[in-house]
Amino acid sequence: KGTDIFICFGVHATNRIYNDVKHHGNIICFRDLQAQTNDALRLFSDEKAQSIVILKPFNDYYLNGYKDENGKEHKSYVQLVNAFMKKFPVTEEIDDEGNQKIFINEFSEILRLQNLLKTFDDFSDDKKIFSDYEFQNYSGIYLNLRDEFRERSNSNDKAEIIGDLVFEMELIKQVEITVEYILALIEKYYTQNILGQENSIKEINTAINSSPTLRSKKELILSFVEKLEGVKDFSSAWIEHVKLNHKTDMNKIIAEENLNPERTVKFFANAFRKKKLKTAGKAIKEIMPPISFWNPERKVRKFKIIDKLIKFFEKYLGFEEYFKDESQKLE
Repeated sequence: KGTDIFICFGVHATNRIYNDVKHHGNIICFRDLQAQTNDALRLFSDEKAQSIVILKPFNDYYLNGYKDENGKEHKSYVQLVNAFMKKFPVTEEIDDEGNQKIFINEFSEILRLQNLLKTFDDFSDDKKIFSDYEFQNYSGIYLNLRDEFRERSNSNDKAEIIGDLVFEMELIKQVEITVEYILALIEKYYTQNILGQENSIKEINTAINSSPTLRSKKELILSFVEKLEGVKDFSSAWIEHVKLNHKTDMNKIIAEENLNPERTVKFFANAFRKKKLKTAGKAIKEIMPPISFWNPERKVRKFKIIDKLIKFFEKYLGFEEYFKDESQKLE
């Protein structure tokens, strides 16, 4: 469940926190060491440490709510989700900027609490209030708003537009929809001859939009759906589709931006192999077109090219095995 579990037979040990996703763990102890734990926390931290370090009972977080050591009241998961769904029905758009910020902050709070609840065995699937479809819808809205607020901030040169917003990207990735899931969904609808129906396409779109990773691959996936007529080997058709589009998109960037063809192919081959694209250094300079240092558009042109390279890389990251042979020919 994303946390370490320590089983102790009289000797106490705890695990280190890691990030926003893994910020606590479980200790299963076969002796009653609560008092000794509290004493140790007081000795090596402070008097209130045990109220911070040791989690409260499951229902305090899930059902009832609780007060923290400072007397501040915290709503439970049930209270937060029910109020959130009433305030933001999944079928309605959120146009007002004030409501958009409320949506972001409240959904972030739900994500944090949901991550904490996953530590408990009691948090089974039947305890989750969101259906998969509802959660995917809300996640898609959340990610759309993140992109919109970033764009507003960049266009207005005002960081304060998103300064009070916290997007829990690491937490939303914990429920990431995979390419395999989407392809299975497409194949299911295709084999049942209902892929052209509105609800099937809507479900596929919703699932893609809810994934931080798949959003960059949306055009690639949906263009595959449009070419499925007569396909017998679904898996092979998908691989060929990715390989063909990878080659076409690569040639398009090279032609449009006058990049060095051979060095560009090598540049991406290295990036996909390392799963990281470097936007500075000798390698990227070697693929760039010759632009006079005195050209006032030099900086703008460079950023435009880098933006295209990043989008291409994100679109095909994860599929590098499909076109690895072609890349190796030029290495």
